[in-house]
Amino acid sequence: MTTLKLELTIEQVNAILQVLGGVAYIQSAGLINLIQDQVGPQVREMQIAEAKALAEQEASNESTPTA
Repeated sequence: MTTLKLELTIEQVNAILQVLGGVAYIQSAGLINLIQDQVGPQVREMQIAEAKALAEQEASNESTPTA
């Protein structure tokens, strides 16, 4: 089977999942699971990167003397 790679925003993926959520479970469950399996690791990476950036920003704010 040939696969395709798509680039979608989080909002677009959420819209697709919302539409699939309105379809009968037997028709949509496989696609929803496939999307979640592929998106899950990417979202976790984004969350980790955001947490690191926030921690670095907080550390830099703490080390900056206030006048």
